[in-house]
Amino acid sequence: MRGGSFQSFEQLQRTVQKKRLREVDEEVLQPGTTLRVRAEIEAVGDDRVLHECRSIVLSWFADELEISFPRKGWRHRAFARASDDANVRAAHLSEADRDIWVLQVERTPGPQKRIVTEVAVGREGAAAPFVAISVDDRSAAPVELADHYPGGVLATLSEATEMRLGTRPLTAHPIVVDSVSLMHVFLRMLVDPQRDRRTFPLVVASVATDGEPPPGELRRWRALARMHTGVAETWVLPQSRTYDLSDTVGKSHSVFLGAWRFYKAGFSGASERSEHPLVLAKRMIRDEEADAVARRFLQLAVRERLRMPIDISGWPEYDAVASREARAVRGPARFVSILRNAFSWGGSSRQREGYRPVAQGPSGPAKDAAPVAVSEPAVAIATEPETAWKPRGEGEARLRTQLREAERKLRELERRAQSGRNQYEDARQRAERAERERLQAEEERDRFQRRVARLEGMVRSMGKDEIADARIPFPIRWSEFVVWCDENLEGKVELTGSARREIDAAAYENVGLVAMCLLWLAGEYRNGRISGNNPNLMGRIDSIGEGVFNRPCGGDSFDCVWNGRSWRADWHIKSGANTRDPRRCLRIYYFWDPESQRVVIASMPAHRRTAFT
Repeated sequence: MRGGSFQSFEQLQRTVQKKRLREVDEEVLQPGTTLRVRAEIEAVGDDRVLHECRSIVLSWFADELEISFPRKGWRHRAFARASDDANVRAAHLSEADRDIWVLQVERTPGPQKRIVTEVAVGREGAAAPFVAISVDDRSAAPVELADHYPGGVLATLSEATEMRLGTRPLTAHPIVVDSVSLMHVFLRMLVDPQRDRRTFPLVVASVATDGEPPPGELRRWRALARMHTGVAETWVLPQSRTYDLSDTVGKSHSVFLGAWRFYKAGFSGASERSEHPLVLAKRMIRDEEADAVARRFLQLAVRERLRMPIDISGWPEYDAVASREARAVRGPARFVSILRNAFSWGGSSRQREGYRPVAQGPSGPAKDAAPVAVSEPAVAIATEPETAWKPRGEGEARLRTQLREAERKLRELERRAQSGRNQYEDARQRAERAERERLQAEEERDRFQRRVARLEGMVRSMGKDEIADARIPFPIRWSEFVVWCDENLEGKVELTGSARREIDAAAYENVGLVAMCLLWLAGEYRNGRISGNNPNLMGRIDSIGEGVFNRPCGGDSFDCVWNGRSWRADWHIKSGANTRDPRRCLRIYYFWDPESQRVVIASMPAHRRTAFT
């Protein structure tokens, strides 16, 4: 109705009714609707990434459902586990050209309500590895799929490895428009003349004031972006950039002063503004109000996703993967069965196989009757009824030989299968014993490390610190760094798998300075943590140099996975703050594990690229 004039009240009423009917039609969800989201993993050819992603999916659902999975589940094998709230199943199909693992979660959130969520992680052929998520509504009446969309698991996966959604990078962080060039990119995406190319909606939040936003707003934006991962992108416009948006699309279609707006795909300056809802900042004073707005935007994003045409041919589903995994090789057994049916004896069986008697007259069989054409094995026609239908010796011998050979092969296969099952059971028992021994050894090692730490503290308190950290030789090349850490910092500083991979491709030039920083973490920093979080550990590290600082990550904090658990890397050692050159800019992101009393390095030595940096 924007800018419209009407000749009569009836014309206005018809226009309002058409608009309302269109809105109602858009709101209706049909039973049996399935939400599908598929993203590609950029780490092609590295099966370790598939292993890590599957562990992340299991950890996320274990925390979400408050359920424990069996040990074979963490080994990414098939399993089933039921609880009061959900039934969880997994299947794993590993073949020469593909490796697909699917986790299925079936929940009944209410009477006559049934939601089935499936997450598949795998690869097929030479294509990029993928993560496929489907949420299937199998309720009697339709439910809101947005309430059951596992955006958090996709967000955690995108933080652990680089992923793409279609042609765009998949991110779980809000994109802050902090430059003129990025603002031009945002405006081109928003009002692209070829709007069919933008098939995903945009959630845009504005900053109420200039300068640094308050921590509460940062937390809201991060939660908003994680919730919409895979179905919408979240952008943040500083106050100075909202004027550019208003100049481009008009103030009625803009967003400013802390407000949030949801832009559907296909937006233009001539769009009906009510179709792209705006929520003012005064409607989101409390966190509950902001959460309600975020959930409403997620509902709109999910419905936009459901309207998109998606090719579901070859979509990995649990039933298909489990069926193919459980399918036994029945070739020899089936061959033996066919031979037995074909080689059965007796009148009724011969007639089923196509044997027909010779036509007889009223006084007996015809003496000169021609033989009847029959299928193999061929038979000779006898003159006496009691001796008819005897197979010829040559055909009988051949079939009997084939039957005996097939039965011998079948017995051999059964013997091998039983032997394989026995070997598997023995190996499983040995693995379980080894796992128990490993856990006991780790407990002994942890107790020993805690005792050593206490003894070290006692030695330092007496002024007799004889720990010879200063005599440890530093590595001079990155190829020596990981081995140096394992030999000299064991039990004090640990490197995650991603940090070890980053070290292999490191470009930072001063390897010795990095070793000094890790030695400081293993010594002074760790001792301060054990003795009660010494506050002097934050700030400039005088024992290393003037330009080296230890500070919280702030907006650069990120989640990572270590030892099968999710951790938050919230501290970093930094040097070279005025440059982004990877040869001179140092960042060591880490977190503290209070149980094992170790410093865990999550990423180094380059600066992480995030929306806030």
